[in-house]
Amino acid sequence: MLENVPTIRSATEILDQAFLKANKMEVPDPDKYHRVRKTEEAQMKHIADTCADTLQKYVKSFPNIERSPPYEVEILDILVGVDDLKKALGHVDWTQEKIRDLYNDISGAMRRERAIEGLKMQKRRFSGRAGSLMKAVDKDLAFLAQARDAVRPLPTIHAGYPTVVIAGFPNVGKSSLLAQWTRATPEIASYAFTTKQANVGHFVVKDGEKRHTVQVVDTPGLLDRPDDQRNPVERHAVAALRHTADAVLYLIDMSETSGFSIAEQEKLLEQTRRDMSGIPLLVAETKADLFKSTTDRIKVSPQTGEGLQELQLAIVKLLPFEEPEVESDPLELWKSTRDPLFG
Repeated sequence: MLENVPTIRSATEILDQAFLKANKMEVPDPDKYHRVRKTEEAQMKHIADTCADTLQKYVKSFPNIERSPPYEVEILDILVGVDDLKKALGHVDWTQEKIRDLYNDISGAMRRERAIEGLKMQKRRFSGRAGSLMKAVDKDLAFLAQARDAVRPLPTIHAGYPTVVIAGFPNVGKSSLLAQWTRATPEIASYAFTTKQANVGHFVVKDGEKRHTVQVVDTPGLLDRPDDQRNPVERHAVAALRHTADAVLYLIDMSETSGFSIAEQEKLLEQTRRDMSGIPLLVAETKADLFKSTTDRIKVSPQTGEGLQELQLAIVKLLPFEEPEVESDPLELWKSTRDPLFG
């Protein structure tokens, strides 16, 4: 989610880099006054540009919260707090603008100085105020660094792809199904608000000449246990999943070899219906190679491959795919726009 955010350095680290290079700069000029003025101004400009450009880069690397998908906004709110993130980004952006304004003001004042000591005094004035501005924003930089580290490990869930969220108790075959469907090792990344990992995989559906990518998400620690075993953050995360799910696939192990009884699994199924109300939900039975019930649910076995294609087709039918745009007939379009006065 924050994969484009670079490593965020502290105010001291940014200032040290800026001053280290600036102090080595010298602009040649045969006249001492002009040599000092040009050098002091060049050093100031380098410090201002390094600090302001770095801060601006940090701000621009974070997604625009107002335009972000609801799921991402929810996750950001869970992990770091959206209001706090907005305040931190706002202060960092304000600081880079103030540093640029500071340089413009003091470089103008420097050009009006006629004494070398006055030039150096203006440079010291700039350095002190720029340093104060940077130190004042240091806590915001630390907050942004923590936000990046907390959110970056999450798997990328693409808002543009139709998404299937898998639910069900642990060990019912969710990971095996996901691996079979994606024909590859799913992307695995830690969710900071659970002790487990989230798995994201993709498969392609062909519709004539069109190809659609379907996203499959398994979130251990969220939709795999009763609500009374979730902490407040996990309940919030379940609500966030609603924003990304286009369909829910609930897997039930009728063989009970997962360690959970059918009654427990049916109870979790009803809870999942409530958690994801309004979202299409399909129930399938796994481990068909070990046990088959007499229900009319689709039965699958990731071990033997039984029922996998049938289940995939069934879940795809629940997903919203964009209808292809029908091109307008040019003649009909012309007729509809003709001026009736001219027949």
